[in-house]
Parts: sequence; structure tokens; C-alpha cells
Amino acid sequence: GYMAAGVVKEMDDPVNKILDTLHELQKDVESGSPNGDVVASLERYALRCRQTIDSLLDFSGRQVYNLQEVSMNDLLEAAWTRYTEDHPPADTLEVVRGLDPQLPLVLADSQQIQQALFYLIRRACTAMTDGGTLRLITRTVGPNVQLIISDTGVGMSRNDLRHIFDPFY
Repeated sequence: GYMAAGVVKEMDDPVNKILDTLHELQKDVESGSPNGDVVASLERYALRCRQTIDSLLDFSGRQVYNLQEVSMNDLLEAAWTRYTEDHPPADTLEVVRGLDPQLPLVLADSQQIQQALFYLIRRACTAMTDGGTLRLITRTVGPNVQLIISDTGVGMSRNDLRHIFDPFY
């Protein structure tokens, strides 16, 4: 926890300055121009760094959650979109969606959930080096919302499985 808080303290200022500078650059660059695309791409990467810093802050026990009613369908789609922006899916990857249109809203921190979904999707796609099927499913089970991300990849080794809940493994 203390190390995570130290890393956050060291990284927070530089990432904020980078984001501020990118926002200023965006004002001077035309949208759709090669430089505009570069600035937008750099901003996406800096925002990911910001999310990692926020996760470290959470791990250190000093994060304040922004709880609000959110749609798990929307968060799952946003996580998929974020993944495909930098990792266009191969033709050998089949994505099967089964999103419940009647899914109730849940109380959650949308950034935290979207980041977790992004990493689950990334791990699933990474496990399917020769293609396969990725399933993105939401459904209501009694009073609960259930979200399923499954893949037909190679699976985890026994060693990795032992560390599944270890932070930063």
C-alpha cells in the first residue's frame, strides 16, 4: 500500500501536466489532420496512465469511489470499443454478444468497472492467438446482474491460476 501511494505521488503530477499540455495542443491542431490524430492518440495513452494511477491509489486504500447508477451493457461495449481502438480484432476472432436489453442499472464506479472489463477482454483476446470465440454476455439472475466474458483460448497455467487474485502479478 505504501509503495503504491509513493508511485502515485511521483506519477500524478507529470501525467496531469502531459494531459494539460495535450489539451492545449488540441486547440491549435485541426481535427482529422495527422498531428490531430497524434495528439488524440497521445491523450488516450495518457488517460490510460491516469487510470492506472487511480488504480494504484485505490490499491493503496486512498481512492474515493464515484458510485452512480450505470448500465453494465454500456460499460461492456465501451471496454470493447477501447480495446479494439488499439487492437483491431483478427478475422479469426468471433465476437458473440448476448446483452440483455432489460438489464437493470447497477450502483458502481463506471471507470473502475470499465477498466476491469477492458483488462478481462484483453486477457481473453490474448489467450486466443489462433483465433476463437469471445463471448460478452449480460443477464439478470434473480435480483442480481451477471456479466460473463468467456473465451476459447488456451486457459491459464496452474502457476498463473494460483496468483489470480494477487495484485500486479
